[in-house]
Amino acid sequence: MSKPVEGFKIFTHDWRSPIQGGEPLLKGDLLYPPYELPTVPLDTSDNECGAGWNFTRTLVGAAKIARFWSNGRPAKMVVVHTPTCIERENKLRSANLTLVRECSQGEIQ
Repeated sequence: MSKPVEGFKIFTHDWRSPIQGGEPLLKGDLLYPPYELPTVPLDTSDNECGAGWNFTRTLVGAAKIARFWSNGRPAKMVVVHTPTCIERENKLRSANLTLVRECSQGEIQ
């Protein structure tokens, strides 16, 4: 496990996982951050992909995995924070993740 870290995660326009799909994690916008996501099981194996909240250290890294417009609609790009995480290849994952804020236009550009 590592020290607390800030990173980036991308969601679809309606707050779904761009890779896994599923139900929206939020309704509407991230109006009252921070927002703590539910705790999920964490795969602590050496696998690059595994169970947990997956995110990256950079927005570019997140875009390489999730794409900005994977479904033809703009994505939600979010700064996230976690108290502990594991790192595998170019991804991080944690059992707990907090959505801090949506990325600024400067960060996106």
